[in-house]
Amino acid sequence: MCGIFGFWNLREQMVDVNTLLQCVSAIRHRGPDDEGYLLANSSCGKSISCAGPDSDLRSVLPNVRQQISQPYDLFLGFRRLSILDLSPSGHQPMSNADGQYWIVFNGEIYNYLELRQELINLGHKFVSSSDTEVLLEGYIHWGAAILPKLIGMFAFAILDMKKRTLFLARDFFGIKPLYYTFNGFRFAFASEAKALVSLGDVSRKVNPSALYTYLRT
Repeated sequence: MCGIFGFWNLREQMVDVNTLLQCVSAIRHRGPDDEGYLLANSSCGKSISCAGPDSDLRSVLPNVRQQISQPYDLFLGFRRLSILDLSPSGHQPMSNADGQYWIVFNGEIYNYLELRQELINLGHKFVSSSDTEVLLEGYIHWGAAILPKLIGMFAFAILDMKKRTLFLARDFFGIKPLYYTFNGFRFAFASEAKALVSLGDVSRKVNPSALYTYLRT
């Protein structure tokens, strides 16, 4: 079990890092072994990977609180429960070699070794033994068409810095939870609703129509 969180202000307004860190703290129990962050300015393509108090000491990254005053409009946060690849190379948010793509991923891909070998045969190279990197490289190669190839339970988000897109997906049965909110210009997602409520302006009020649909399907 891990925890993922993301926030994007589509009006390119500066995010409140302190508030977003509180959102990630709300799901700390999902991943006490490590934490990681990506702060990005989507308009100019600038991004920085950061650490926090619970981050693996072997990861040499700047502290996220040192970036609070910087003009970033996009934020990804991750809480890690280490299962596969216990080394720092499994740290998230994880990027590909040139930093165009970034992923936060909760779950396990059971057939990742087979997919890894298929991608190696297609010319992809790997620096870790994690299923996270396989998922990322698979998305880079196949795009959304990777989803039918996946056997496992998962919820993930992949950011494409060049195309300025954010792709989210979860397993068909919803074994790994994925919640989101969008008010027309601000998009946020998380592994648990409590992280979104921590934003301060997301209502706890139940939507009767949505509840009916959920219980009926």
